[in-house]
Amino acid sequence: MHLTNHARTRTQQRGFNKKHVDLILNYGSPRIKPGNAIEYYIGRKEKNRLIEQMRQKIKLLESCADKAVLVDSAADTVITTYNLY
Repeated sequence: MHLTNHARTRTQQRGFNKKHVDLILNYGSPRIKPGNAIEYYIGRKEKNRLIEQMRQKIKLLESCADKAVLVDSAADTVITTYNLY
């Protein structure tokens, strides 16, 4: 997303970086503000919810190691699944 000069200056002044902005835009909750603007934020509840979701994804990712899915891309169909080792 494009940052205005004002946003770029404030981002630097307030200790933000591109990763902060991207994470908040991708995972934050939207809230309508005056002037048809949308504020994205991660409050305490959102932070705790996201941490739990990410823990679950990490656990799932660990269980997917050394597994594969074979796909027929032309038919958009899973042919089989198997363990690599």
